[in-house]
Amino acid sequence: MRADRAERGRVVAAECRGRRWNRRTALGAGAAAVGWALAGCSGTAARTAAGPSPSNPRTTLVWAPWRVGWGSSWNAVFLDAVQPFMAEHPGVDVQIDIGGSSGSNDTALIPQIIAGTAPDVYSGYGPTKMIEGGYNLDLAPYLKAQNVDTSIFDQGEYSKFVGSNGVWALPAELSTSAVIVNEGMLDDLGVAYPDRSWDYTSAAALWQQVATKSATPGKSRVGFVYWGQKASYLPGDYYLRGWGASAAAANFSTKCGLDSPQALAFAQWWFPLLVDGVIAWNGAALPWPQQVACGFAGSWSLPGFAAQRSVKWDFWPQPAWPQGTTAYAGNDYYAVSATTKNPELAATFAVWLTTSLTWQQALMRLQLVVPPNSKLWPQWVEVVKAIAPPLADKHLDAFTVAPLQNRAFNHPAFAYGSDEAYSTIGTYTGQIPSGKLDPVGAFRQAAAAVDKLESGLAAAAAASSGLAGRFPTNGRPIAPVVNGV
Repeated sequence: MRADRAERGRVVAAECRGRRWNRRTALGAGAAAVGWALAGCSGTAARTAAGPSPSNPRTTLVWAPWRVGWGSSWNAVFLDAVQPFMAEHPGVDVQIDIGGSSGSNDTALIPQIIAGTAPDVYSGYGPTKMIEGGYNLDLAPYLKAQNVDTSIFDQGEYSKFVGSNGVWALPAELSTSAVIVNEGMLDDLGVAYPDRSWDYTSAAALWQQVATKSATPGKSRVGFVYWGQKASYLPGDYYLRGWGASAAAANFSTKCGLDSPQALAFAQWWFPLLVDGVIAWNGAALPWPQQVACGFAGSWSLPGFAAQRSVKWDFWPQPAWPQGTTAYAGNDYYAVSATTKNPELAATFAVWLTTSLTWQQALMRLQLVVPPNSKLWPQWVEVVKAIAPPLADKHLDAFTVAPLQNRAFNHPAFAYGSDEAYSTIGTYTGQIPSGKLDPVGAFRQAAAAVDKLESGLAAAAAASSGLAGRFPTNGRPIAPVVNGV
C-alpha cells in the first residue's frame, strides 16, 4: 500500500509539473491526480435506481457541483460518493449537471433560476450576486429543523452567507491560506528561518533583511508577496482583520470601513513596505521561487506545491498581527435555487453536503480540500500526507492555525454592487505605489467614494422595488441584478 501511495504521489507531481497554477488548474489537476481515492478504490459502481412507476414514485434532485472541468466521466464518482444520502432517502435520485463549466458558474444560473429550470442544488465561489439578487432559498428554517450546529464552520466564512433575514448558502469547503517560506533562499543568504509563532514585527524584519532592488533583471528580491484579488493593490481582508479593520464596515454594509482608525493604522504600517519594495502585491509580483522569500499559499494549490522540487520550502502560519494571526477564507458554497420544486428535499441535500462526514472525507481524498467541518481539520492534515507523499514532511497544520481560532476571513460584501465597490477602491489604492496618493489619503478617499456609490445604488434599489413581484421566489425579494463577489 505504501508503494501504491508513493506512485500516486508521483502522479500528482507529474500532473502538476510545468503548469501555471491558478485556482482552476490546481483543482482540476488535483482531481485528476488523486481522484483514484474514489474512482479506483471504491469498488462500487454508481447504482442505477429503478425507474418511476405508480407503485414506485421517485424524486430527482439535480445537483451542479462546480469543481468539475473533468467531463461527464466524473458523474459516476460523484454519484458513488452521495450513495449514503440516497440510501437515507429512498425514492430520491441525484442527477449530476456540470453545465459545461470548469469553474464557478454562478452568473449562468441566474436566468435558469428565474425560468425555474436551474439545478436544485448548486455550488460556486461567487455567492454575493446570488444573495444580492435573492436567487437562493433561505436555508435558516431547514437548519433549525435539522438542529444543525453551525459553530462547526469557520465563522468568518459562514458569515458571508448569513444576513439579518436568512441563511442563503452553506460552506462547501474552507479554502484557506498559509505562508510558503523559501527556505532555500534563506539558506543561501545565511538568514535564520522565522519562528513558527512569528509576529508582524519579526516578519517585517525578515522581509526587509532579504529584500533588495536591482537594475539587473532577475537580481531583485522581495520579502513577501501578499494576496489581494478584489482591488488593485488592496490586501485581502484577512490582513486588515489582523488590525481589527475591514474593507466594509460590516458584511452587506452600505458603509466602507477603510476610513476607520484601525484601517488607517494598518495602511500606515503596510504600504511603506510596499513602496520600498519589501513586500509586493500578487498582481505585480516577481516570480516565485527565484526572487521571492515568502508568499501566499492557497490550500487549493496543494497539488501544485507537491510538484515544487526546485527549491527547499515549507509552510508557516500567517504572522500574528496586532490582533492575532489570520488566514484567508474562501466563498465556496452550496445553495438551493429559490425556484426549486422540492425545497425541503433540496435543502436537506445541501445541508448533507456541508455536514456529512462521509461526503467531506470523500472530498478530502478527491481534491485535498479543507472540509467545512472544523472537527475534521486535524484529520485533513493526515489525509493529505497519506495521499500526496511529497507533502508528508511539510507543516500542513499551518493552514489550520488561524481557522482553529476562528480567524479565517473572506472579503466582505457590500450591500449593493460589491464588484463595483471594490473596483472603486482600486482606483485609489492603485495610486499608492507610484506615490500619487499617500496610504491614509487613498483609504479615506476610497471610503468616501464607496459610501457615495452605495447610497446611490440603495436609492435605485428602493425605486425599483416594485418590480420584485415579477419573479416568484421562496427567498428574499429580488433586487436589481448586480455583479457580486
